[in-house]
Amino acid sequence: MESVDRGDVDISKLFVWAVPIAVQDTRSGAIVLEAYLRLVGDAELNRARVFSLRKSAELRKKLRTPDSDERLAFIPQIEEMDKDQIIETIVLYSINEFAIEAIRNVHVPYPKELPSDVTLEQQEKYQQEVDEYPEKRQAQIKEYIENRADTRRKELAELDKKEVFQQLEDQIVDTLCEAEASTKFREMCVYFGTYLDEDFTKRAFESFEQFDNFPRETKDQFLNAYYTLEVDGEELKKSLEVPQ
Repeated sequence: MESVDRGDVDISKLFVWAVPIAVQDTRSGAIVLEAYLRLVGDAELNRARVFSLRKSAELRKKLRTPDSDERLAFIPQIEEMDKDQIIETIVLYSINEFAIEAIRNVHVPYPKELPSDVTLEQQEKYQQEVDEYPEKRQAQIKEYIENRADTRRKELAELDKKEVFQQLEDQIVDTLCEAEASTKFREMCVYFGTYLDEDFTKRAFESFEQFDNFPRETKDQFLNAYYTLEVDGEELKKSLEVPQ
């Protein structure tokens, strides 16, 4: 949850659009690659999006194919669960959706600033309201999520087991495909954005497959570094907004 305190902008972060990286073997600690990672441009972003959509579609097809390895690994059998278990699993998968709704819809007014000529007691009361604001907002968000979960349970309880299970299957497939699309998008961005020289003229990988063949722990180091660049880029955009 975001703090209500206001801080100064770290100007040095506004100019970070590329970073040197040293990727390690997680077992030995040895450096396996020293390179430079930069944010990719619009053309490469579009190619990464197209690639991620194709990979997501491939996974969705496999998850919908009877007896595929992916379906057997991720989709439970309806006979293995009773209706209440299916409902609770759907609700669990929906919590993130409810939380996003809550953040968008729950409006808790921030304590109104006091004029300069108030008494000390009024200032004390105002400060108490400021201190209690995060907890008050969190409580209302929690209540919103719980109410949405209860409503979803009641809606699902009116359906038969087969209909409820189909909703669970759809939820699992969508969740897995969203994760696949997100991962492949960032992996392709890393592939496009990694160079062996600081002038960004020599790509570090001859093909995406070469990057993709790295162990998961190694790829995560690239992805974490790229995520840091994305965050810095968002800070840059916000800092350049004209104050109102």
